Amino acid sequence: MQKMVPRTPGGEEYDDVTALCNRVFRPDGWADMRAQYPLVLRRDNIEQLRILSENGKPVSLVCMVEGNAALLGCAVRIALIGLVCTGQECQGRGLAGVLMDDAVERATAMGYGMMLISGGRTLYTRRGSHYVGDFVKYEADPARLPCADGLTISQMTPERAGDAWPLLEAEPIRFRRTPEDYAKLLATDWVVGYPGSTWLVERTGRAVAVFSINHKRLTDSSKIEAFGVREMGGSRQAALAAVGELARRFGTKQVEWDGCGRDAALADAFAAIGVKPDRAAHYGTVKLLSVERLMNEFKPLLCERLGEKTAAALTITSQIDGGTVRRVAFELGNERLMVEGEVEVLAALFGAPEIDPLAAAPEKLGKVLRLALPLPLPLYGLNYV
Repeated sequence: MQKMVPRTPGGEEYDDVTALCNRVFRPDGWADMRAQYPLVLRRDNIEQLRILSENGKPVSLVCMVEGNAALLGCAVRIALIGLVCTGQECQGRGLAGVLMDDAVERATAMGYGMMLISGGRTLYTRRGSHYVGDFVKYEADPARLPCADGLTISQMTPERAGDAWPLLEAEPIRFRRTPEDYAKLLATDWVVGYPGSTWLVERTGRAVAVFSINHKRLTDSSKIEAFGVREMGGSRQAALAAVGELARRFGTKQVEWDGCGRDAALADAFAAIGVKPDRAAHYGTVKLLSVERLMNEFKPLLCERLGEKTAAALTITSQIDGGTVRRVAFELGNERLMVEGEVEVLAALFGAPEIDPLAAAPEKLGKVLRLALPLPLPLYGLNYV
């Protein structure tokens, strides 16, 4: 049998690639993956897709999208990996693993410092990708949410994308998108892997908040059992009131809300109604490709947090084994901390709910690392792949 080699699909194979996705992820034909994931399965992203083919047809696929993120003032490039699939007739042959190794090699060569992967199966964890991050999750009974007095709440349409743009653009931790791409995402009615919607909140004609939710409907389609707020911009207080209004309107029993761990405005809005957060990791798993490259992208943030002199004196070096970062050394003067283990390294840099590798640091170095870390990660939001 001829060896299959990872390659970029040709333009004439575009329909075959999306057909493979539909067969694997939507076998009952209830939806089209190209419509649900327009930024991934679009023709002008075909150069970022990799396939293995047999008998002239794609049988295994890995998709990548460049995620340009603005993270507390730093421009960070992230390789977003998703829609990883193999046709049923070819499963069990290790084809997706071949493509994942190829994706890691290509992303590294393209200068990415990290990957976010939409899932946590062993295909990814064996390659050093794990659930980490400094995030929180709130859960609330809609009856406890504030009233939306004085607010106008309307469902977003692609035509109104520009109304939400200033609110999203002002978020300190976010993916960079064009208004055109945002409009395409709105048109899908799909939010982080589930049916969803996006809503604009206005006060006296001025946009003050925007949020995207996914929802689980009851048999009666006029009712929604649970809301999950997966992305937002603008006033947390206004968004919370608007979500409460919608939840009561649709008979929703439970509201979930994702947030960044350092979002004090969101924490305060929930504290006002007596709701405390639970720590959480990122939805996707995180894989390091180059610690040195990543820290260079975050250099402006480290200089701001530590001062230029201390930031320059802090050295961070890593050891890669088999394509996975397994050790990181932090050094400041004569103090040193070695963090070993792929999960521990990720937790040291990005934080994690149950792991604190920095606890073993010497006193002075420990204080510096507590100021410098964790590094921010963006919520996937509508960019989920």
